[in-house]
Amino acid sequence: MVQSVVVFLAALVGLLVSARFFTSAAEGIGRWLKLSPFVIGVFIVGIEPTRALASYRKRVTNEGALKVEFGMNAMATQGDLVSTGDSVSIPVQAVP
Repeated sequence: MVQSVVVFLAALVGLLVSARFFTSAAEGIGRWLKLSPFVIGVFIVGIEPTRALASYRKRVTNEGALKVEFGMNAMATQGDLVSTGDSVSIPVQAVP
């Protein structure tokens, strides 16, 4: 048990140190390329999560194109609010 905790903590420290090294190095490259801090942040934080999200919901449209869906829009058809505990039904419909 103690050995597992020590290995876990060592791995966690290694992960944190490597993440700090990666972000510092990426920020340095961005500054060297004279990019704005906003652009640097978008590249460091935005690209990999977007790739991960893109792997979740994919579907092929009627035209054969691959489409990634990140969310879902919903609305109440009766009343004004959707609350915890309300029943929800999702009708199947063709998506363009």
